[in-house]
Amino acid sequence: MKVEVITIGDEILIGQIVNTNAAWLGVECSKLGLEIIQTTTIKDRKNDIIFAVEKAINHADIVFVTGGLGPTNDDITKITLTNFFGTELVRNTEIEANLEAWFTARGRILSDMNRAQADLPKAAEIIPNTMGTASGMWFEKNGIPVISMPGVPYEMKSMVKNEIFPRIQQRFQLPFIFHRTLMVAGIVESSIAQKLKNIEAEMPHFLKLAYLPKPGIVRLRLSAVGENEVLIKKTILEFENKISEELKNYHYGFDEITLEETIGKILKAKNLTVGTAESCTGGKITHKITSISGSSDYFKGGIVAYDNSWKETLLGVDSQLIQKYGAVSEEVANKMSLGLKQKMGVDYAIATTGIAGPTGGSDQKPVGTVWISIAGPNNVMVQKYSMGTDREFIIERSSMQALYLMWQMLQKI
Repeated sequence: MKVEVITIGDEILIGQIVNTNAAWLGVECSKLGLEIIQTTTIKDRKNDIIFAVEKAINHADIVFVTGGLGPTNDDITKITLTNFFGTELVRNTEIEANLEAWFTARGRILSDMNRAQADLPKAAEIIPNTMGTASGMWFEKNGIPVISMPGVPYEMKSMVKNEIFPRIQQRFQLPFIFHRTLMVAGIVESSIAQKLKNIEAEMPHFLKLAYLPKPGIVRLRLSAVGENEVLIKKTILEFENKISEELKNYHYGFDEITLEETIGKILKAKNLTVGTAESCTGGKITHKITSISGSSDYFKGGIVAYDNSWKETLLGVDSQLIQKYGAVSEEVANKMSLGLKQKMGVDYAIATTGIAGPTGGSDQKPVGTVWISIAGPNNVMVQKYSMGTDREFIIERSSMQALYLMWQMLQKI
């Protein structure tokens, strides 16, 4: 079934908030077998709401509308949809009682403005909101549901999961849909596509492979929709195994697991430890590793040695080495990881040094030049990269590449 999402709010259009509702609905609808064909964001304005809903009804099977259901004057979605569907507002005594209880439980008095939230369209099916005060509304026109929900994310999510999706499943026969995501690092999207060219050519028509890249990783999402659940799952497993084998040096996990989480599981299972010595990444690798719950079991600490004096005093890098080769060099990266490993007594040490820009580059070492070194129990791995020219991208990409090299080294134990 085809779905359109309409999000209402000036604050979204001016960039004051990010439209997380549409993103979340995209994920959850896909799981249910609903295909979102369009997302539209509009102002809190009567004519814009009417135009968007009319257009959506003409090409979608279900229309989701989020936002504009609050008690203030700028929230006009309820009255606009009431008029559009040719009905009227009536006081819903059950919702009014719920509002009374909601405010009393919080030691507050129900004002006339908030009480008006119990005035709801007569022709709509009212959807309770257990997380807030704005009820949802299910309208229909020519058999097309137009479902209006609050814009507050946690209220909307609760309403969709507990009320709206169950109603949709009862009223419509939905296909079986199955997704499986392979997490890949250390290789760019175009190179993956080249490696998987023959495998993709073998895929049946109901199976799709999507490439979803972001700095340092590519998510490969296998999706299939149909009536035969057994066949769909069997087919996805078959092609998942083929892709995993073809990308065995890069495929580190499934279904949104991060590199740092994968690394942490390996280190914990083998009772190994790691530390970081960061220059150009400025603590980003440390942040990623410590964002995982339980990382204190294997992560001992990190040093952000931005200035050369810290590289010398804290990591044991010889000043003459820096003078001869420069702080951004294979020799210094190598010494940073070895120095950290020795001083902290960890099994693995990750080190980065580079030029994040936008200043500081030269013809010999342009902005984006990064050296990454991993010192392990038996050997040291050192690699040079050119990470582009955008500072934020360089830092993120370098951090992810360092984690990928760390994962690679762990595969050899």
